[in-house]
Amino acid sequence: VYHTTPWRGLIHLLTVFKRLNLQNTELNICSSTIIYGKKFDSILGKKYENVFEECKNTKNVNYLGFVENNKIIELLKNMHIYSFPSIWPETSCISAIEAMAAGCSIVTSNLGALYETCTPFANFVHFDQNLKNFEKDYLLTLQKTIDNYWSDENQESLDLQVKTINKLYSWKIRAQDWINFLQKIKS
Repeated sequence: VYHTTPWRGLIHLLTVFKRLNLQNTELNICSSTIIYGKKFDSILGKKYENVFEECKNTKNVNYLGFVENNKIIELLKNMHIYSFPSIWPETSCISAIEAMAAGCSIVTSNLGALYETCTPFANFVHFDQNLKNFEKDYLLTLQKTIDNYWSDENQESLDLQVKTINKLYSWKIRAQDWINFLQKIKS
């Protein structure tokens, strides 16, 4: 699954997925510009129309477009891998956190704060500004992740990942962090 905005690496994922030419694997894509509103979509949406059309016309790709967050959370519980060849310097990554919390293996770049957000669970690909090299490296890592998904070692790691991420990022923990922070600055 890929569930974020198109400019974060969707076109590179499509290139890689086509090259893999997998028979028993589907890619679900939840991506759109409408998340930022109708005006934003009317201006920038046109820039990505060709990418979305490519999604719709690529073998084994299910283009779902914009999907509300609560439905993304449910979808993630039925997915195996969050494939995110990010070319965007993330400061954190809610989509990766949500995918890890749902039990997805993560394949992503080490760009921005993705390394800090997803360590020690993700399979990282070094971000290379030569995007052809990046795609080649990403393909190898994604293929390896697919091949090893059902291994006992990976399944144990995913169990630990779900427990860890849900503990670290639960609203109960986050709310208490905010309460503590606000009380501290109030004094």
